[in-house]
Amino acid sequence: MPTRELAEARVALADRQLTPALLLLREAERVAVAQRKLEELLEVRKLVCTLSTLSGGQATAAIERLARTVDVQLAAFPADELAAAGADLGGELAVLASKLRALAGPPTSAVTRDLSRARAALDGGEVASALTFLQEARRVAVAQGRLGELLDVYELVQLLAERGDTRTRAASRRLAHETAADLRAAARAANVGY
Repeated sequence: MPTRELAEARVALADRQLTPALLLLREAERVAVAQRKLEELLEVRKLVCTLSTLSGGQATAAIERLARTVDVQLAAFPADELAAAGADLGGELAVLASKLRALAGPPTSAVTRDLSRARAALDGGEVASALTFLQEARRVAVAQGRLGELLDVYELVQLLAERGDTRTRAASRRLAHETAADLRAAARAANVGY
């Protein structure tokens, strides 16, 4: 049985009461996380996407913040729980990245210094250095709205996750979650379904 907040958020969205819906979805996210209710958190995510579509530019920053929060919270659930709930975030993200790549054009060839350094560090087996450069490359790509570079960061983060060691594992996961949230935000802004 869904929480009161989630049920009321559905009604508010149906009535196109966007501000109350946003507030209710924020609270529904908090409750779902506190109670570790994956199904409800997935429902919140779906309703946030609906809210984003209905908003038509109003309160976009607040909706995006909530969407990122939900994405980060979902990524914190174990993969087996996500799979049992029918949520394949990794596969979904790969499909999303390919759709966004079509919008961004072909992969860049190390446009920024940090991306170039990250690639070199990964090739040289310097995982900690690669992580640092990728964190900065992500920050710059998001700040400057460079979708192609953000996609390059995403691809390199996948390599980093494969090659990472115990020292960098937590930071690598955090960077992967942040990059995934950035890609989902870019998809919502470009009205690309996922």
